Amino acid sequence: MDETSRSKLWDDYSRTKSTQIRETLIIEYSPLVKVVAGR
Repeated sequence: MDETSRSKLWDDYSRTKSTQIRETLIIEYSPLVKVVAGR
């Protein structure tokens, strides 16, 4: 996912609080969470 799409998702989530968008963001950031948690 490119930065523009990710930014739009955040904007949409901020406005709607959609659970579907939230799930997409969670999946998108899960690799980062694994790296940070592994430190």
